[in-house]
Amino acid sequence: MYLSPAQRRERRASALWRALALMAALALTVWIDRALWAWLKLDASATLASRDWWQALRVMGYLPLWFVVGALYIVRDRALRFAGGGLAAWHRGTVVVLGAAGSGLLAEICKAVIRRQRPGDDGLLRFDWAGRGVPGLGIGTVSSHAAVAFGGAFMLGALVPAWRWPLFLLALGCAWSRVAAGAHFVSDCFAAALVSYAVVRLLRRALAEFPGAQESRRA
Repeated sequence: MYLSPAQRRERRASALWRALALMAALALTVWIDRALWAWLKLDASATLASRDWWQALRVMGYLPLWFVVGALYIVRDRALRFAGGGLAAWHRGTVVVLGAAGSGLLAEICKAVIRRQRPGDDGLLRFDWAGRGVPGLGIGTVSSHAAVAFGGAFMLGALVPAWRWPLFLLALGCAWSRVAAGAHFVSDCFAAALVSYAVVRLLRRALAEFPGAQESRRA
């Protein structure tokens, strides 16, 4: 679609304001993280692992789940014999896997850079720079479980718009399950959603010309 220079400037300005608003929201979340964590954390978190509903939400952040979803998409699209040929049938299943895996990978890279620790028992914000953190807490920012869940949900929702909100709510449930278990702050999961959205946007642009991309848009 052709855009005039004025329209391109307007679109860039709108994108910049959205990015600034999201960064401000993330900063606010970090500021009130301890209060949010104390409010959302379940006192009976030790028993959560035995609850089926909690496991169902947490599994959204389990990367092999998205490999299964991607494989099912490939099988389906191969049966439909997309016009682009054999390679085109791999497009949708592959991008779903890449959305989840790429988001999880970037979350792990962020962890190595930011090095903010998990909440611990008191919900204090701590950093493990130069090995000065509390031993045994582990690194929590960015939540890789939440990133995988949001990455898979955003990509699959882009392919099937009717599923967008149910998938987003399931990913949000996965993020909540990590906070409820005391394993992450809310900002860890908020940052995961931002990371996943950026990864999915970049992947969709980068793979827009690959075989099967046009069929994905029409499906």
